[in-house]
Amino acid sequence: MAYRKEEESTIEQNTELLDQSETETEDELTDVDTEESEPVTSSQTINALAKPVFVPKKSRLTVKEKKEIEREEQKRIEAEQKRLEERRKQSKELVIQTLVAQNMHQEIENEVNCVDDKDELTEEEYELWKIRELKRIIRDRNERNAHERLVSSDVYPIMI
Repeated sequence: MAYRKEEESTIEQNTELLDQSETETEDELTDVDTEESEPVTSSQTINALAKPVFVPKKSRLTVKEKKEIEREEQKRIEAEQKRLEERRKQSKELVIQTLVAQNMHQEIENEVNCVDDKDELTEEEYELWKIRELKRIIRDRNERNAHERLVSSDVYPIMI
């Protein structure tokens, strides 16, 4: 893999040098006086090109290897996209679950806070409740009156 990268970098450097030399030769050719009538031949431009660089067979990058590298890169990109899409789906599901849980919690809270005043009491149960309440009120009034009589008479019973 390292050889491939080195080969690619040397190839890129060679192409850059080639491009530079081509631009230099073009500049030189345009600088030639227009008075000269010598035509520029292709052999002159070929001589100006850089010499080919020998690449050992072990470090050569073949077409198949290039395609394989491209396929691996494409698979890696697709896997990354799938991972991101899966993460988005999980995030959406988490948000939905959170909202549903909050909604359920709010509904439960509302139900707990509501007073259940819809007791279905029958007439008989209601009358019994009224009698109990009246007895309690009478008892409280009698206790209060007894306490007031004791306070007004200034006689306190001794409690043992």
